[in-house]
Amino acid sequence: MSIRNNLKDFFQEMNTLLTSNEFIEQHRANNSAFSRTRKLSFTDIIHFLLTLPQKSLSISLGEFFENMNLPFNKVSKQAFSKARQKIESNALKHLFSLTTDIDRFYNDIKTWRGYRILAIDGTLIQLPNTPENKDYFGSSLNQFGGVAQARSSALYDVLNDLIIDVLFENRGIGEKPQAEKLISSFIQTEGFKKHKNIIIFDRGYSSRKIYRLFEENEGYFVMRSGQKNGVLKVISQAPLGDHIIEYEWEKKVSKVRVVKFPLDTGEIETIATNIFSIDFTEDDFKELYFLRWGIETKYKEIKSTLKIENFTGDKPVCVEQDFYANMLISNICSVIKSETDEIIKEDLVEKNSKANYQTNRRLLIYRVIRKIITLIESSKDWIYIYNDLIYEIQKCRSQIRRNRKYERQMTRNRRKYHKNSKPTL
Repeated sequence: MSIRNNLKDFFQEMNTLLTSNEFIEQHRANNSAFSRTRKLSFTDIIHFLLTLPQKSLSISLGEFFENMNLPFNKVSKQAFSKARQKIESNALKHLFSLTTDIDRFYNDIKTWRGYRILAIDGTLIQLPNTPENKDYFGSSLNQFGGVAQARSSALYDVLNDLIIDVLFENRGIGEKPQAEKLISSFIQTEGFKKHKNIIIFDRGYSSRKIYRLFEENEGYFVMRSGQKNGVLKVISQAPLGDHIIEYEWEKKVSKVRVVKFPLDTGEIETIATNIFSIDFTEDDFKELYFLRWGIETKYKEIKSTLKIENFTGDKPVCVEQDFYANMLISNICSVIKSETDEIIKEDLVEKNSKANYQTNRRLLIYRVIRKIITLIESSKDWIYIYNDLIYEIQKCRSQIRRNRKYERQMTRNRRKYHKNSKPTL
């Protein structure tokens, strides 16, 4: 089946869930919620959250009602805020989970030498600075009493641009424990069993426990190791070159491969891995680790383009709803982008173009969000609506400039958003 047919099935499943009594009963906060006909239904609230509103709540609700051909004053922002708290955030989390199975959308996935390449990394998400959020998610201390923050870590398929799993927890939980959770969960999935997987980590994740997780479950990792604070001194103290090092932990001897080489800047890079095949050279590990940059650009998209930190509610349940709505939209956009990128590629070949182009991500997100409810609800005209959306998106393209290098800026810009990151939503 083609991507669009798979997407059609996905949106039909979403629509079935959102209108089913079983799903509503499973995810309502209490037994009396949505038991009677209300001005704002369970489905209406989910639909509104999936539009990722960025304007004031009053304006966003007004635009939503207008697009749905409903009276402008159907419900107040206070009534909406009260109604959304009757929906557990797991409702959005469940919908997001429908997008994490890559084999659901693609017949052939992108791989590197037959391996599926994933990355794990974490980030701090700034939240509405309320006492409730500080208590629930934690806060960073400063001279003004602290700022509410949550810690998020993601398992991300860097070649297929898909978030496979994500955690959104108290900031006091470290990145290593979150990585262990993501690995342990991924090991149980069909995606882990069906494909050969390599997970890439930045420095800071070195851990005997993480090494052992991969060793015991026949998974592969590539991890950048710090020079001074490596968890295993034998790794940080290893000489230049390619070595296999043994170490003992919990009465068991294990081994790790250490590849150490100088960068163009003169800095020494250390890569730890459990890939022992001689078919993997130093250059291969350089190329593999470079692929990790994809998760950095994904976080940039989520924070700068989707503006995930611009939450529409102050309560912890509202924050979680918004978070998983963003994750869901991000994955939907990634799947659609894979089709528009292919259309652009075929067009460039036909025109014998020397330049490379891809889908403009900002336009993609803009158009998908404004069509998301139509894509969910439409059944008879779905293919026509989707084809029209694809045509609009693939016409606006961004040039791909490969192998560009910039000196890393160590100073911090006081602007919250970059001057070239104009509002999309």
